[in-house]
Amino acid sequence: PGIDWSHARGGFMVGGGGVSSFGWNLGPLELTVADQFVYYGGVPLGTIGGVRIETKLDQWITRNGIKMAVHPFGYRWLCF
Repeated sequence: PGIDWSHARGGFMVGGGGVSSFGWNLGPLELTVADQFVYYGGVPLGTIGGVRIETKLDQWITRNGIKMAVHPFGYRWLCF
């Protein structure tokens, strides 16, 4: 008995991206539109102790959305 190195895995991941948002204040109503664009990728580290260290990751992600908040009675700290 011992360790089965045939299933050993590892890797190193890097990534980066950007975010933008724009908001409108319409009295007690607040609208926000936001977008996100990011990249994640794997960096191979070679072979360490007979185990190949490589992350097979190459992915672009985009997200966007709209948020609406209602601030009743003019209280900016209270939101629904």
